[in-house]
Amino acid sequence: MADRTAPFCATSYRRMTEGGEKAGRLIRVPERIRYGDLLKNTSIAASTVMIDRAVTGPIQTISTFHDDFVLWLSLLKRGLDGHGLNEDLMRHRVVAGSYSRNKPMMAYHVWRTYRGAERLGFAYSCW
Repeated sequence: MADRTAPFCATSYRRMTEGGEKAGRLIRVPERIRYGDLLKNTSIAASTVMIDRAVTGPIQTISTFHDDFVLWLSLLKRGLDGHGLNEDLMRHRVVAGSYSRNKPMMAYHVWRTYRGAERLGFAYSCW
């Protein structure tokens, strides 16, 4: 992060079963994370993100379903690029019945983030 003056970094990770028995495929992150790229690829896991407030200055989250995602987008809109570190450093436990398992519901919340917090057009948000 220091070498790239990145406002935040994220790492790769694997999903695992509820009981922790099996880890899935590696979920990679892009080496460079830009605003437009993050809108197209929301695979960053919040547990892998580290923010450098020496680069970002004061930050404040807003209360929304995807408050972390909205924060990252706001940092990237300042013209800085995030950094992806493709090292396998986290496990995401997949729990039956969780919000993250409900893909239509998650897509809806991402769409609402695009329309509400980001104020993107209807067609672009659908795309």
